[in-house]
Amino acid sequence: MDMIKQIDEQLRLIAAKDGKDAHVLTLDAAGGRLRCELAAVDSIGCAAREIEWRTDALAGAGVDRLRAIADQLVARTTYLLESLEVLEIDRERAVLQLRSSKPDQRDGARMYYEVVVEAGGAIHLHRYQKTPGEPRSAVEFFMTREVLGRIAVDMAETSTALA
Repeated sequence: MDMIKQIDEQLRLIAAKDGKDAHVLTLDAAGGRLRCELAAVDSIGCAAREIEWRTDALAGAGVDRLRAIADQLVARTTYLLESLEVLEIDRERAVLQLRSSKPDQRDGARMYYEVVVEAGGAIHLHRYQKTPGEPRSAVEFFMTREVLGRIAVDMAETSTALA
């Protein structure tokens, strides 16, 4: 069974039990492990707190390889609310940070996606809200089951394609 079908099946089971409770969806797939912290799940989609793909394929990756992965993620993830762009490259720690190129602005606050690609073997997706004068805070982000499947596949394929 492909990754998208496996995710959809797990979401269906969670929604049938009690989708209003928080759940952690985990899935071992070729090349790594998906972990999604979910605040709620229903028949259409979910509210996520974090999506993480962990793989040995990134262990010890150099900045150039991480940059190629980040560039592929930017090109492939056209289905999120905002487009992503590479924001920062930490050459010492071999970590890349991507963020929404044009954050959503509402009621004086900015909301944006952030993806961190680490040479230690992980790709993390979060959504943050920043209100002036306040520290940023992680917020739940909503996506259909299809979008969750696509982001999982994109994380998995980009991290292993350049191994």
